[in-house]
Amino acid sequence: MFRNNRETDNAMKDQKDRSESIDTLIGEDSVLRGDLRFKSCLYVQGTVEGNIDTTDSSGGEFRLFQTGRLIGKVTAPNLIINGEVEGDLYATERIELQANARVTGNIYYKTIEMQLGAQVNGQLKYDEPGAPVSIKPDQNRDKFDKKTG
Repeated sequence: MFRNNRETDNAMKDQKDRSESIDTLIGEDSVLRGDLRFKSCLYVQGTVEGNIDTTDSSGGEFRLFQTGRLIGKVTAPNLIINGEVEGDLYATERIELQANARVTGNIYYKTIEMQLGAQVNGQLKYDEPGAPVSIKPDQNRDKFDKKTG
């Protein structure tokens, strides 16, 4: 009835390895209001209303699952988005927008991967290699919004 195949075993092992490295998990039924700083990995399945930043400049990872919602900005080396974001995203290394990603805001990146189905209502802003990602809010965005709003 059940087959033991290598692909399934590897997927389960990868999931186990990832779950052992999760430092912070915000569950599907949780709501966090306020700013949050994390080290290493932060996985969000629930709702966060506030800004998120990492103290780990070399490999921190923020992951927003399909059930996750974020209202605020995120700054981290690696971002994996598969939920809803209202705010700017700053990836100092890499960002992956999965099929269910819905982003309303600008994305600042060095490397980007975007799957079919992902949506961005904002600008994609590439930062040159070797240059730090600018983490200042885009002042022109407010002027633009006021003119069109």
